[in-house]
Amino acid sequence: MSKGLLEPDAALKAPRTFGVVDHFAGLNSSIWTSTLTDSGTAAVGDEVGGVVTLSPSDGTVADNDEAYVATKEIFKILVGKPIALAARTQFAQAATNAANVFVGCMNAMTANALRDDGAGPKADFSGAGFFAKDGSTSLFVIYSDGTTQTIAELTATNTLNKLAYLAASADFQLLEIDIVPKTSTLVDVAFRVNGVTVYKMLDRTYANATEISAGLGVKNGTAAQQTLKADFFACHQSV
Repeated sequence: MSKGLLEPDAALKAPRTFGVVDHFAGLNSSIWTSTLTDSGTAAVGDEVGGVVTLSPSDGTVADNDEAYVATKEIFKILVGKPIALAARTQFAQAATNAANVFVGCMNAMTANALRDDGAGPKADFSGAGFFAKDGSTSLFVIYSDGTTQTIAELTATNTLNKLAYLAASADFQLLEIDIVPKTSTLVDVAFRVNGVTVYKMLDRTYANATEISAGLGVKNGTAAQQTLKADFFACHQSV
């Protein structure tokens, strides 16, 4: 007796989730909105596997020039509707400890989503992410419920596996975030690097949850061009 068609896992999940997945064969303007403050670029070039490169500045490079790509605000932290984000990103420090980077979910991911002068992500938003800031070599994580923010530096003291994580890397790093609202008021957030859970933020509130984008951005920390690359990005939420 035939057992019938065995549906692949992706097909079974498709009616129960929504979101975006992109390997960057090109930059689809129907999915991604670019914010480029100094005529910088967000472009896909000739790199194996498809890579989008964010460059904050044009030929005149200045401190605090910035570039972002983000989806529409199609996600929101809601009970029973977890969010999963994954991105493979890479950047080097064009000047000593001078890169500012954000990868994650945030409402209004536009100019000054990363604050000037190494101050990190903006002080009032809904969402979560990985970030780097000028003046430090570390990778940081953040969960934000409006102005109530939980921030951790991924040092050997702080991480679950007692290893330190640097923001800049010669290789692409897989950054993943799980946002799991478990009650109508509380959410757990887990952060993974290259498949390893490195930090958890438990029992966080989401009283100020609003519609959020998923995306990434980079900001110069000096008058040196800092570029950010991504060869894969996905964010999905349960319906």
